[in-house]
Amino acid sequence: MRAFTFVAAVSFFAACNTPEPESTVRGEGPLAQAIRSAAAETGAPAELLAARGWQATRLSLARDGEGHAHESHGLMGMSAASFARAASLAGVTTEALEADPALEALGYARLLVELRAGDGLSAWADAAVTAAGVLKGPAFDAERDELLLVLSGGLHVETEDGERLVVRPVELGFDVVDSAAQSLTAPAPGQYPQLGWYAAHPNNYVAGRPAAPRYIVIHDIEGSFWSAVSWFQQANPYQSSAHYIVRSSDGYVVQMVGEANTAWHAGNDAYSRASIGIEHEGYASAPSTWFTEAMYQSSARLVCAIAKKHGIPVDNQHIIGHFQIPNPSVLSASAAPGTVAQTQATPYSYGGISNHFDPGRGGSGWKWDYYLSLVKTCVDAANGVTPGTGSIVCQGAVCWSSAAFELNQDAKPIYLLKQNLVLLGHLTPSAAKAAPTRFDAATKTAVLSFQAASSLTPTGSYDAATAGALKAALLARSYSNVPPGDVSYGQTSAGVTTLQRALTNLGLTVPQTGYFGDLTRAALLDFQTRQKVPGGDGTVCGSMTRMALSAALTRGL
Repeated sequence: MRAFTFVAAVSFFAACNTPEPESTVRGEGPLAQAIRSAAAETGAPAELLAARGWQATRLSLARDGEGHAHESHGLMGMSAASFARAASLAGVTTEALEADPALEALGYARLLVELRAGDGLSAWADAAVTAAGVLKGPAFDAERDELLLVLSGGLHVETEDGERLVVRPVELGFDVVDSAAQSLTAPAPGQYPQLGWYAAHPNNYVAGRPAAPRYIVIHDIEGSFWSAVSWFQQANPYQSSAHYIVRSSDGYVVQMVGEANTAWHAGNDAYSRASIGIEHEGYASAPSTWFTEAMYQSSARLVCAIAKKHGIPVDNQHIIGHFQIPNPSVLSASAAPGTVAQTQATPYSYGGISNHFDPGRGGSGWKWDYYLSLVKTCVDAANGVTPGTGSIVCQGAVCWSSAAFELNQDAKPIYLLKQNLVLLGHLTPSAAKAAPTRFDAATKTAVLSFQAASSLTPTGSYDAATAGALKAALLARSYSNVPPGDVSYGQTSAGVTTLQRALTNLGLTVPQTGYFGDLTRAALLDFQTRQKVPGGDGTVCGSMTRMALSAALTRGL
């Protein structure tokens, strides 16, 4: 992070030895002084300079160094062209401008003077949004109005460098409506939150996709919310876009590309075609500043709805960061997402073609464990699973559902229940596949059969007593023919060898090398497709797949 240093050479007051007048921007730190000095020299409103810096970067130059094409530049969130022009107006190089906030404040203020067309705060705000590279249109108006709202409310903030800065509220003299304001009332689990719609430029996405999405990719913008909206609305040189963008301050979500279409966001065409991309306002190197609770909650509700709609598993191999995407110049474009350990050990093999590591790996940046727990809780609730009861329990190779189910319910754990009933001989394989996740009439009949065999009251519903009896019946069997735990793409273990042997015994011949590579993935995907395993994409042999293997090895495909 850059430390602020005040350069006396550009201080109007220091150079002229003149007492500094009362300002609407108060603070004793170098940044406040730089803003006041630039305003005094150019006539640009000091409060607008401070408000724009807060809106664009929270007045901190946290960067991850990835060079996102649409990222903002400098404290004031300028486009690359505007940043270069500001450096020229300050009489320095862009490197010098980047290194000193006083120079940047002066160059930026001179740029606003050059861009301003008209009088009043609205004209200055227009110039600030123009300097950000936002094209005229709804996104331009929304960012300008957001800046004016910051001005009207004033600021009392502390930057990441510890500098305190106060901006007195400004009377605008006209009404401004937050065009992106939304109700923050959470939608029902599995339902989409209220969305704004800003269509991406047709050059930046492709109509259609080859198959239903298998992944959800989490990004951060490395810039401001509206800068990304504007970039995706332009015919940008990288033809980049994303399906959704989430705002930091309140979790407001806009959609830019329909889920049925392919947005270019992954730096890997195979992944772009197989995923839905979600951008988040902010910077990976300043997570505490930008990745707010409102953002986590809103984004999790959105991902919950997407996962529920498309049957995408809630785990870190399907809901992934940009940093996990294989670099197609190093690995196979369709290789499995990297684990945190893999991306740390071989960083140039992941992050797409440009090796991006947003929104932060492991314990840094994005709070992955917390985020996925929010998504899982929401998806469980959408599937009728009572929070806290747990939906799937495993003991060694044996897995069962601890949730209660009854006729006509639909939930992924019901698939596991059906495979358990197939394994124990109470349900036929064909009946289990007829409605894989639905508690249909055949499932009720099978539960009644199991309850009768277990001396339980025959209710036909799957309740706690039935779950306990099912657990005992399952644990009484041997499972040496299936992996004792989850195995995944890229892994080498005895469990992988067991998986390969099981697939071969089912007629899906694969070499028994112990390495989970492309041949094993293809065979596993074939099995998951035949058995209609929810979310199965060949990359993970998890609880549902293991029990489906046990059932198939015992009762046939």
